[in-house]
Amino acid sequence: SVTLCPPQWMHHVLDCLESLGHRHIDLLNFQPVDANVAPLIEQWNLWRVMHGSKGEFINEPVDPYQWVPRKAYEVMNRILDERELEATAVMTTTSEAAISVISALSDHGYQVGKDVSVATMNDTGMCQLQRPSITSLEMPDAKPYLTVALEWIARGGKDWVGPLLVKPPTVPLFKG
Repeated sequence: SVTLCPPQWMHHVLDCLESLGHRHIDLLNFQPVDANVAPLIEQWNLWRVMHGSKGEFINEPVDPYQWVPRKAYEVMNRILDERELEATAVMTTTSEAAISVISALSDHGYQVGKDVSVATMNDTGMCQLQRPSITSLEMPDAKPYLTVALEWIARGGKDWVGPLLVKPPTVPLFKG
C-alpha cells in the first residue's frame, strides 16, 4: 500500500495551530467516514485529549456522489446562523471543505486568520493560492512511491523488503 499523507501527521497541523495560541480546535468532516477518514478523526481526538484542548467534532458527510464543497458551505452557514463559533480554529479533513468553510465564515463577518484560523490535513494544490491561504500538509509527488510499488509488481510481487505501507518520511507543513 502507498499513503502520501499518513493520518498521524495531522498532529503537525494541530501543533502549528496550538503554537499560534489555539486551545479550541473543531474538526469538521464532510466526507463519508471510511478507512481513510476514520483515522483522521481518531488522530484529531487523540491530539485533543493529549493536549487538553477543547474541540467539537462536526460530522455531516455527503451522500454518495454529492459535492463536498457545497455541503461544507451549507453546514457551516447553518451552524453560524444557529450560534456563534466557540472555536478559535477549525480543521477540515479536505482542502475543498476548508475553502468552503472560509467562504461561510467570511459571509458571517469573521476575519479568517484573525478571528478564526482554518487548516486542513492535505493540500490538493489550492491551499497556498487561497486568500487567506490555508495551513496544510503539502502533498508530495506520488510518482516515486507508486513507481516502487509498480516495479515490485512487475517483478512478480515477491520478496518485498521493508514495511508493507510505503510512505514519505516527512511532508512539509505550509503555514497559511
